[in-house]
Amino acid sequence: MPVSSSGRRLGLSAILAAAVLGPAVVTTPVAAAAGDLILTRIAIGERCWVAKNTVAGADIMIALRSATGSLKGEHVRAAAPAGAIKGCFPVPMVAGDRIHVAVDSAKRSLGVPNLRIADIARVPDRVRVRGPKGADVKVVVSRCPLGTAMGTGLDPADCTRRLTRTRTLDGQGRAMVDTTSSLDLRGHDVVELSRETATGDRIVVVRAVPVLTVRLRATQVTGVLLPGSSARLELRTANRTLRGRVTLPGSTGGVTRSWKLDGATITLRPGQRVAASSANPGGFMDVGMAVPDGLTAANAAQDRVKGECLPGRAYRISGPGIDAIAASSSSNGGFMEEVPGLDPGDELTLECLTRSGDVVIDRLIAK
Repeated sequence: MPVSSSGRRLGLSAILAAAVLGPAVVTTPVAAAAGDLILTRIAIGERCWVAKNTVAGADIMIALRSATGSLKGEHVRAAAPAGAIKGCFPVPMVAGDRIHVAVDSAKRSLGVPNLRIADIARVPDRVRVRGPKGADVKVVVSRCPLGTAMGTGLDPADCTRRLTRTRTLDGQGRAMVDTTSSLDLRGHDVVELSRETATGDRIVVVRAVPVLTVRLRATQVTGVLLPGSSARLELRTANRTLRGRVTLPGSTGGVTRSWKLDGATITLRPGQRVAASSANPGGFMDVGMAVPDGLTAANAAQDRVKGECLPGRAYRISGPGIDAIAASSSSNGGFMEEVPGLDPGDELTLECLTRSGDVVIDRLIAK
């Protein structure tokens, strides 16, 4: 079948028109260019990437090399289809690496810049970013549903976009986004910083807004904070008597520690209070939660669950073999839910969301 000058096959109507107007001009398809494969998501600190291939049937290769040229991983595919392509390297992509792209015989490469989110502060509602001086960047804040995993690999596509700002980095490679008038930053938000290169590749850094999880009737405390930061928290009784302390170091994947006092491990009880214990506790300056009763009853015979969360706040109930329940508590924090299919011995998990976006978790075995 005749082809057009772009290499596409001509349809029947085009063939008939060519017969009337004169002989068709047949040329060979244009050779693939390296820009025919665009890296639509290069996530710094992560192993996996997403690309868009525009030349169906091309042989492609995407390789990751260190700043010294050592091969860190590659993805090779013969006769690749057009459209989205996903792949992962054995190790994360970091600043200073180079990514080499080959489409058939065409090649190009790009460097991974030192693009990072330097600080996320919940109370003043500010995000500070760093990168190559003069670079144009985009900052997107999305709000994620209760029950979404935080930390490394969080995909903002699973969340609701709430705010977008563009900035040009100054002579020191810095910029700040103040969301005070538009959005209160809180746990279960996620910040994505991105930069698009001249060839259309998109480099991103994703970080969770600092988020805290405490567990009722347990010792564990989990915090997700920016690397390099830390948080010091206190556990006190209702009359302010100190019951425990914990220090959480920053980590993109979250770190779990236990409440302790004088070397002894302490269990979190209903009626106690969790509060920040320093002026700059790694993003938790607004923590000040009163610990609710949590799950108080799970009656399998009646398929009914009762309990208490924070007044008027969202909660989520999940467990094996049941559909997760998402709702909001009453003005006094109480709730009662029908849970079809609840059997004796089923373990239910309750997640109570605080005003700041932190979570109180409780578990109970149905009877």
